[in-house]
Amino acid sequence: MGCGCSVIASDIPAVHDTVVHNQTGILVQPGSPQDLARAVIATLDDKTQCRKIAATARHKVEHEFDWEVTSEKFGRIFVDVSVVAQ
Repeated sequence: MGCGCSVIASDIPAVHDTVVHNQTGILVQPGSPQDLARAVIATLDDKTQCRKIAATARHKVEHEFDWEVTSEKFGRIFVDVSVVAQ
């Protein structure tokens, strides 16, 4: 996603924060090679949709997971934890 590429991922809870089906990537049924193959073919066949999803995904990564944003989030967590610990 960070490279501006389309993402196809298994539809499991661990990826739901980053991959939103048909918005920031394509989610497929875990363990289903048929679903994976269909998603790859659909992505290759619809270049416009592929570019749109890739651009949306790149934007999401830049604004939610970039180092500045991530360090700020962790900083807030450390402050909150230290206040609770006192």
